[in-house]
Amino acid sequence: VQQTLQQEQARMFEEAGRETQTSISARRIHGYFMYERHLAREAVEQDATIRDLRGVESERRMELEEAMKRKRIVERLRDRDLEERLDAIRSQEQKNADEIASGRAALRGRRERER
Repeated sequence: VQQTLQQEQARMFEEAGRETQTSISARRIHGYFMYERHLAREAVEQDATIRDLRGVESERRMELEEAMKRKRIVERLRDRDLEERLDAIRSQEQKNADEIASGRAALRGRRERER
């Protein structure tokens, strides 16, 4: 937008320059001056809008970074919890396998003694 306003100002000055080579009325000069002032005000307003939006962008970027940090923390906690659950399941499965192996060994020993 800023560049468009600057291009429009440059175009207006060129047009005014061409007209001054011929004859130009005071009214026409005043019109060009007023239009140039309008474009200058627009440029200032656009600059202010851009500054405001950059501030909003900065705030939102910080919010996004904080949200991403919280997400990583939650993901790490979830992964840690899952790993702990899997460890507990593996441990229980190992205990069950050990009990089955002990039971089988005891059963084999009893069978051998009975022979």
